Amino acid sequence: MSQTFNFELRTPTSKVFSGEVSEVILPAHDGEVGVLANHEDFIGVVGTGVLKFVSGGDDFWYTLSDGAFHIEDGALSIIAEYASSSEELVVEDLELKRSELTKKADLSPLEKKELRKVEAQLKTAKRTAELN
Repeated sequence: MSQTFNFELRTPTSKVFSGEVSEVILPAHDGEVGVLANHEDFIGVVGTGVLKFVSGGDDFWYTLSDGAFHIEDGALSIIAEYASSSEELVVEDLELKRSELTKKADLSPLEKKELRKVEAQLKTAKRTAELN
């Protein structure tokens, strides 16, 4: 039996997940961060990308965008501006949205942020589809 630790994922408006997990891989602003039980205390910046965690032997996939995380006394907390489960994502809709955004010649900073989020959502949705 693998060791577990407490993990909480929040957005400004909701608690997305709270429970025991055995592994978390999260998107940091400069790559990915892996967290296992008994990780040292740490604070970091969440980037836009794919979050994977294992709870009860099952893999869960989310897309995150912008936020912060901290590990304290073995517990991991993430607050993200945006979090969506892979179950909420429809590949065809995301591809259409990405196509619309990439057709524009000059994207605003908000549109660039939206494009990064859509690309991360696509990655999450496709990864989940491959596993099912």
